[in-house]
Amino acid sequence: EGAAEPAPDPDSNEASVLASVRRRGGLVEARREFERRCIEACLDATGGNVSKAARILQIERSNLHKKMQAHGIEARPPRRGREDESKGDPR
Repeated sequence: EGAAEPAPDPDSNEASVLASVRRRGGLVEARREFERRCIEACLDATGGNVSKAARILQIERSNLHKKMQAHGIEARPPRRGREDESKGDPR
């Protein structure tokens, strides 16, 4: 009979990952949450540009749209640049 594995150091990345998986109800839910956060981060970084976010994530744009729908993430209108504001564009 083997000895029980020692508990991970509470300050280690391993302990953080284990705690996150347990908190989220297992690997499937932790992975789902990670995917949602990655998608949102890429959309934020690209000002809501789905095509650019898909390129960063290295997936097809249509696949990103499906993942956004599955995660309840709505497409955001692209951010307006300063040049639009200075022209008084009413958009």
